[in-house]
Amino acid sequence: MASKLFVDVTPLKHSPDFRRLWLGNGISTFGGYMAAYAVMYQIYYITQSSLAVGAAGLFIAIPSLLFVLFAGSLGDSYDRRKLVLFTTMGQIVVASIYFIQSALQNEQVWILYGLLAMQSLLTSINAPARATFMPRLLPKDQFRSAAVLNMVFMTFCGVLGPITAGFITSLWSMNINYLINALSYIAALYGVFRLPAMLPEGGAVKPSVGMIAEGMKFIVKSERIKGAFLTDMSVTLLGTSTALFPAITALYFSDDPTILGYFMAAPALGGFLGSICSGHLSNIKREGRAVIVLAFSYAVSIMCFGLSVNTIIVLPLFFLMLSGAADSLMVVLNQTIVVHSTPDHLRSRVNSVEYLLGFGGPQLGDFRAGAVGTALSPRSATMLGGVTSILAVGAIYVLLPSYRAFHVENEVVGERAT
Repeated sequence: MASKLFVDVTPLKHSPDFRRLWLGNGISTFGGYMAAYAVMYQIYYITQSSLAVGAAGLFIAIPSLLFVLFAGSLGDSYDRRKLVLFTTMGQIVVASIYFIQSALQNEQVWILYGLLAMQSLLTSINAPARATFMPRLLPKDQFRSAAVLNMVFMTFCGVLGPITAGFITSLWSMNINYLINALSYIAALYGVFRLPAMLPEGGAVKPSVGMIAEGMKFIVKSERIKGAFLTDMSVTLLGTSTALFPAITALYFSDDPTILGYFMAAPALGGFLGSICSGHLSNIKREGRAVIVLAFSYAVSIMCFGLSVNTIIVLPLFFLMLSGAADSLMVVLNQTIVVHSTPDHLRSRVNSVEYLLGFGGPQLGDFRAGAVGTALSPRSATMLGGVTSILAVGAIYVLLPSYRAFHVENEVVGERAT
């Protein structure tokens, strides 16, 4: 019973390369959450504006929108390991500049926006190429377990990172958060350095516009991948409300930095608890339908979070935890669907679009939330985001029957028979 309930650690035992990659990614993720807290806190401290905090999402999303498709073609053209090593070193440089500007007590918000844009540009190359490693290191029947393990570490860091950052900011200095982030990338660098070469199947080819078009054509023709991507958009673009956390903290919770840390950590805590108790995912017969149910649960939780922010803090934290649990399980199932539906020679291009929606979507969602929160109120903006997300999820359920009926096990059995 316990083995069926809790997360499967078989991939960590099966592949030392995956184990090192998993550990390095997790440590750098911890630093990234501390830096995310620091950036949000610093921008709001400088401007006292939810719109300015939300605008940070534009400077993250726009480089991805402009470059990520080409970045995906790079990952399907060259050694993906070398691309990740190069861009990780660039991320160390950017993280170091974050620390320097904070130590110099910078109060120019455009410097932070510029650093966010540079970081986003590097990540748009790094993330799609890095996502191709798992299918090379593990057999297909371990993909879902590996995705859960990644989610467990990411959400654990999402809990510990913002809470630690909040205490550090309250007790000492925000600068320390940026320093820890810069040092954490060394672990990510080591995890990739020990990997073998990761050339795409068929060998290296020159990236081109035709490669980008081929990847987009594949996505458009695949209802499964469209369903996975649109479901992701329905919660990230419409439901994300992180940019409103500083204003909600200031209005309802005495502008306490530790409360802001709790708000940022609560979704990750829910995701962590959901991930470690994810053994039951193996019993799901319709992954697409399960994702839609989880997306609906996320949207309802965000709406309830908005309703509850003027009550005792336990209630909004509870609803944020529910949203995080739903989101983490949804991501695991969607990643499984995408991996099983994409051939290796297209993976980096498809991953680039997945990254654009999964990473750029929340940033654009934060800009939307910040703008609506400025026009209305932070509480009303959060509730409105939840309602519109519910409507979008309902439309996906009605319009994409092939996606909601998809079952990975049928694909695996078919491949074995072939």
